[in-house]
Amino acid sequence: MVCLVCQPPALPQPPHGCHLLPDVLECSSCRELKDIESQISRVREALSEAQISLNALLKRHQETRTRINHAHDSLFSRLPLEVISTVFQHLVPRIPFDRRPLGDLVRPKELGWTYISPLLVLGAVSRDWRRITRSTPSLWRSIVIRLNMPKLDSYVDLVRGWLERSGSLTLFIKVYFDFDSEWVNPEDVHAMVNIVNQHSGRWEMLDLQLPACLIALFCGDQHSPSVLRYLRLASLDEDDVDKIFIMDNTVPRPTDVYIYNIPCASISIGWDNVTWLKAENLQLFDYLQLMKRGPLIRYCCFLPVYARESNLPMDNMVHNHIEELVMKYPRQAWADAFFSHVILPSLKKLVLISRGEEFTFQTLASHLGKSSCHLQELALAKVIIATEDLINFLKDQNFGLSQGWTILSRAVFRLIFLSRYQVADSDEPFLPNLKLLYYDALWPFSWKSVARILSPPDRPGNPQRRPLKTLQLRVHKKTRRVKASIPLLDKDSASSLLSAAKAGVDIRVYSCISDHEYSDIFAESTRHHGLVDNSADTSNSNVPRAIVAG
Repeated sequence: MVCLVCQPPALPQPPHGCHLLPDVLECSSCRELKDIESQISRVREALSEAQISLNALLKRHQETRTRINHAHDSLFSRLPLEVISTVFQHLVPRIPFDRRPLGDLVRPKELGWTYISPLLVLGAVSRDWRRITRSTPSLWRSIVIRLNMPKLDSYVDLVRGWLERSGSLTLFIKVYFDFDSEWVNPEDVHAMVNIVNQHSGRWEMLDLQLPACLIALFCGDQHSPSVLRYLRLASLDEDDVDKIFIMDNTVPRPTDVYIYNIPCASISIGWDNVTWLKAENLQLFDYLQLMKRGPLIRYCCFLPVYARESNLPMDNMVHNHIEELVMKYPRQAWADAFFSHVILPSLKKLVLISRGEEFTFQTLASHLGKSSCHLQELALAKVIIATEDLINFLKDQNFGLSQGWTILSRAVFRLIFLSRYQVADSDEPFLPNLKLLYYDALWPFSWKSVARILSPPDRPGNPQRRPLKTLQLRVHKKTRRVKASIPLLDKDSASSLLSAAKAGVDIRVYSCISDHEYSDIFAESTRHHGLVDNSADTSNSNVPRAIVAG
């Protein structure tokens, strides 16, 4: 629209003068028109003067705000620019590499706003702060892009400027697709992807949660070696694309890789440099191929595990570097097929998460025997195991027992406290090297049995004593119909546990009131019996630390 003050419209003029008789100079209508035109001219002059006054006031207003910002921000005005930039960098964190399963992630839309809003807040404080944020490259290293956002073309220049402000620093980029929205113009998508590809030589983290055909567009266009360290590829459809991720003129060699629904044959990277791998929604055959291609992998997580009969492996494979293996939802046949064809001599931690199905340890025990590994930690979740099978399996192994939120048979717990010494109490000690125990117990049972796990508490340096460092006991009522509360520890048991805690054992004994509320039985018991001052802060928290079972 044209401004009425700067460019007022010209008033229409009659083509001819008044056409009345010669003795009449002007009619009344002509005189009224001239009067109106005169008033319009005066109003225009007043508007022009008002605009000049308004501009002067706005300028004074801006100058006054600047002086106020300097007065209120006297500390920052005295600090070097480098110091201020460093402070700002702590307020705007870079995007982390998501290691959680795809279904557990925060919605990318919310995540993107988490990293954009601090920049907007800093820039809104003052002109100086805005200048500092724009001139600090590290603040612009992270970006989250929704590839099917409405009016995508209007954001191309914004993304271009954002990435240019990052200078020559490496980039952390997340690009996602929202299926709740409609597809957008393909030309706009290509324009946005081309902007990101122009900086492929600086990709340090690339996280793509897109349909396979869109992932294939991120091919880069740089001739310099790739610096990519963290790669997350999630194909959100079932499109048959031969090469989903392949970069032009370079082969990236990331160390940390997460893939979802993409066979390893469709990804062109240097697998020989990968040390951390999580793969989801693939066949067992693909998981084994990943292990073969990544000889340096130390952490390996497969979820879920399933297989077609024709894809079951036949050849044995030795992997010398895997220290931690996580398998989620493997059926017995698939787990047997896996463990019967792999040898993991460096395995220290094994996590098995089932769907509440029965599980036997015959193949697993055979695998551990063939591998000659020194398994230190076993975590089971939602696994149905025969008590005798589990006890026999644990007796044959020499590792710490970590049961993540799995309620075991009381016979296992009984064996632990009846065989508390390495030598003295049993010809075949049960878990003599136990260092940590997370256990879900059904009430009722004797508190003395808990104390005996740590006996003798007055001699924590006794060589016959287990090297237990962590005891976390979560107590449940046998049924919700039981209204009586779980009683406190007796004085002798509380004293025994307290002595062990003072000797350095991390002890947490609590009952569940609700999903997010806990009662610290150990702390309440020590205060009740006068073993500690009522105002003293115990080492336990009434909210337990998270137990990672997968």
